[in-house]
Amino acid sequence: MAYSKLKRHNDAIGAYRQAVKINPNYFYAWNNLGNAYNELNRTGDAVNAYRQALSIDPNRAYVWFNLGIAYLKSGNQAAALEVVRNLQRLNPEQANVLFGMIGPY
Repeated sequence: MAYSKLKRHNDAIGAYRQAVKINPNYFYAWNNLGNAYNELNRTGDAVNAYRQALSIDPNRAYVWFNLGIAYLKSGNQAAALEVVRNLQRLNPEQANVLFGMIGPY
């Protein structure tokens, strides 16, 4: 986490990858790995990390939101819209924010 706060995203990626190698069920490391990838516009890697976090705990609205942002950054509006549908049941307010970011579909 300290690397990310210092904007040392490549160092953060290395640390989070090591953490999930040691404990593949480390939810927070997967989410933070996705965030670090997203900061570097490595959206495919970010999506994979967020998906892994959601496979551990699918009830974390903020990870669904992060996943939606990654899809939007990659230009995949259809996938972002699907995330909105999943997010709606967990946090309708965040779902509406994400939906507003999608724009005309």
